[in-house]
Amino acid sequence: MRACGPTSPSRPHKESYSSTVRASHGPIPSTARCGTTTSSLRSKRRKKDSTRFSSITCAFQTSKGLQFSKPNIEANRREAITSFLAEARKRLLPYNVFLSADNFGYVCWNLDDTGVGQCFADIGTVVDYISPMLYPSSFQFGIPSLRNPLNDPYRIVFASLERAKERTGFSPLTFRPWLQAFNAYAFDTRKLGKLQLREQIKAAQDAGAEGWLLWDPRNRYPTDVLADVARELGWNNNKLTSALKR
Repeated sequence: MRACGPTSPSRPHKESYSSTVRASHGPIPSTARCGTTTSSLRSKRRKKDSTRFSSITCAFQTSKGLQFSKPNIEANRREAITSFLAEARKRLLPYNVFLSADNFGYVCWNLDDTGVGQCFADIGTVVDYISPMLYPSSFQFGIPSLRNPLNDPYRIVFASLERAKERTGFSPLTFRPWLQAFNAYAFDTRKLGKLQLREQIKAAQDAGAEGWLLWDPRNRYPTDVLADVARELGWNNNKLTSALKR
């Protein structure tokens, strides 16, 4: 479960929830693609309005014991991801659902495929929504002019979305980012509170994103805090509360 923010007024018919299929691929044979796309078709029995592919990546080159059908180079990795999503879209077309894919946050900034086949310019042509994981604590190397991302969660989210729009030319409505609802980890032990949550959500709103998604591995989403944030940002409380119950 995850908390989902309200969508843009330009698309009032779209609900902010999805059934989820996880996929992790290298340059892959058609049998592997078939297995995962079949799983996504089965998920349509739940009658959700969208399918979200979570963590769809090619295997890292350092993964041991893996043998690929093609050389593990950037062009082949990008083609593997794009062709997989294109096939998924084709199979899901009769169900009239939206298709989205999660991506690492640094894909907004990296000039290559981040070593896993992820490239917005490719992925954005075959999905309805791109969901970069813009958790400030995952930007361990910072971004230009901001060394410690936890010092400015707003800038991490806003600048990353602006960079993604600039590089791709896509509408801001293409992006529906993941935001951080868990405490910092790895390089920092500070706690995440209402201010940090509000700043991330406001950044997504200011960048024109098509809603947002929150992630906490413990599945703890403070409805009272989110209700306060919704009021401060002028959102409809009933819609936010409804999203939290999904």
